[in-house]
Order: sequence, then C-alpha cells, then structure tokens
Amino acid sequence: MTNNNKGGRPKKAEKEKISEFLKMGFRKHEMALIESAAENAGYRYISEFLRVTFLQLLVKGRVTFVNQSEVNSQLAADIHGLANNFNQVTKKMHESSFPEAYEDLSMQLLYIKPLIQTAIKELNEKQVQR
Repeated sequence: MTNNNKGGRPKKAEKEKISEFLKMGFRKHEMALIESAAENAGYRYISEFLRVTFLQLLVKGRVTFVNQSEVNSQLAADIHGLANNFNQVTKKMHESSFPEAYEDLSMQLLYIKPLIQTAIKELNEKQVQR
C-alpha cells in the first residue's frame, strides 16, 4: 500500500475556492483608510477585508446604488434652471430704470450666483469621480 498524501493543507471544496478576481484602483488617501480599517478589524489581507465587508453590506442591504447618469442629468437641469433665472434677472435689471428694482434684482443675482457656482462644482466633481 502506498500513501499518496504529501502532507500540507487539505484542498478546499470547489465552492470555497476564489475563482473570480476584480482589479480596483484607489487614491492614496483612500488606500490608507482601507489599510487602517483592515488592520483595526484584524485582517491580514486587505483583499479579504474588502471582500467580506462588501459582501456583508450587500447581504444586509446597506449599500445604496445611485444611477450617476440620473444624478448628473438632474444636476444639469438644476444648473440650467438657475442660469435661466440669472439671465432673466439680469435682463430685468437692464430694462429697469427704477433704482429700487435695481437693488432688489442685484440682491437676487447675489443669491443665485453662488448656487450656480456650487451646482457646477458638484457636477464637475461627479464627472471627475467617474
């Protein structure tokens, strides 16, 4: 009788083998955050920490999926609406000969301008993240 067992770790069952791989990229500050979290959670390998954490979030339903194209479309529509308001107020300012109206319209422009700038900044950030 011959013994073919060479020792070592027993083979994993087929369903326990990791056969699919995903390559991901992170920014330096994101990677530092992930490494710290994995270490604090007691994981030796970051990939195992990410896999277990993400799967737990999916199973528990704590991950929300956002359709970026819908978000960007809504943001673009909001910017468009604000820009239209801005143009209307500017036109009324130029047409008006009353100083009171000019002051009122100037205040409205001062209110609208930062909203437009913030919306454009958010839209640009969303596009960079993609």
